[in-house]
Amino acid sequence: MKKIILSLVLISTAFVATETKAQKNVIKTNILSPALYSGSISFEHAFNWAMSYEVGISYTPATEISNIYTNGVQELSGYSATIGLRKYRKKNAPDGFYFGPYLRHQNITLKEEDVSATITVSSAGIKTGYQFIINEVFSVDIFYGSGVGMYEISAAETLDDINSTFGSGKIVSGAATYGFNIGFAF
Repeated sequence: MKKIILSLVLISTAFVATETKAQKNVIKTNILSPALYSGSISFEHAFNWAMSYEVGISYTPATEISNIYTNGVQELSGYSATIGLRKYRKKNAPDGFYFGPYLRHQNITLKEEDVSATITVSSAGIKTGYQFIINEVFSVDIFYGSGVGMYEISAAETLDDINSTFGSGKIVSGAATYGFNIGFAF
């Protein structure tokens, strides 16, 4: 994981240009988040003609969901934080096609009756997308990213069913991020 993060930092520094531009910011929310029982907000700042950085957070309040496997009810809660660097293809940040590295940390807690489990995911990857700035005020941002994630699963109690299905400890696997953001540019 250290090698991946070091590689992303090196790639990020290769993107940085010396040109300056007038400040351009976008505040947006992912409209797909409610389907995952959460809310999210992100802030993007263009710091030159072709580059910007984005910082985002999401929060899932304690929400009861149906468990189709046990016919019970589970409580789901969690949060995540993401930071990314964007390189725009044309020198018109934050408008147009972009790609760049991202880092994300996510924590999800699942409770059912007297049993609880926590999944922690730390991931790094490349995100690509297209952001439309409409009338210099409204923003529509569609993106997809993939990378590598380190998943850590821990259960408060010893659960044979969870351990046999998901395993326990740390797992390194693929990770994905996607979204459809709307927001305001200023």
